[in-house]
Amino acid sequence: MLKFIFKNKLSVLGTFIIICSVGVIFYNINKSQNLVVISQNVKNVYTQTEKKESEFKYGKTNLNTIYLYIETHLNNIKFYTYENIGNDIESQHLEKIKSELPIGSKISIWVDKNEINNYKDVEIQRLEINHEIIINNSISFLYIIIAIFIGSIFLFISKKYT
Repeated sequence: MLKFIFKNKLSVLGTFIIICSVGVIFYNINKSQNLVVISQNVKNVYTQTEKKESEFKYGKTNLNTIYLYIETHLNNIKFYTYENIGNDIESQHLEKIKSELPIGSKISIWVDKNEINNYKDVEIQRLEINHEIIINNSISFLYIIIAIFIGSIFLFISKKYT
């Protein structure tokens, strides 16, 4: 079996894709076990833009990032999500989320347990308003399953043609 896995480049690539995909699945399972759900009322919602200019080989570029901060009645902790917007001046996605969060509305926020204990600004892993998921920062298992399928095809092709 071990000889077959390392027989040619295609079988090595297929094995590598499958092993990495399974590793990502276990990482996501471990990460989801460290999430804490916080249900609070919204106190304040605002956006903040971070503008950076950078130079590279062919000229200048803007590295703009917009942060959406959500403040609740929970001990001065601010929850945030962000979007890299490049040369644009606003993010339609974050503005839509901001419009759906009126002050006083009840929200559920999933955050990392270690982050909420150690920091005042905590990144939102998942945001839910009225049982509707607005933000979900987890990796889609569809892509992982597709990667496992492609890796299996590579192994099948390498076995058939060697």
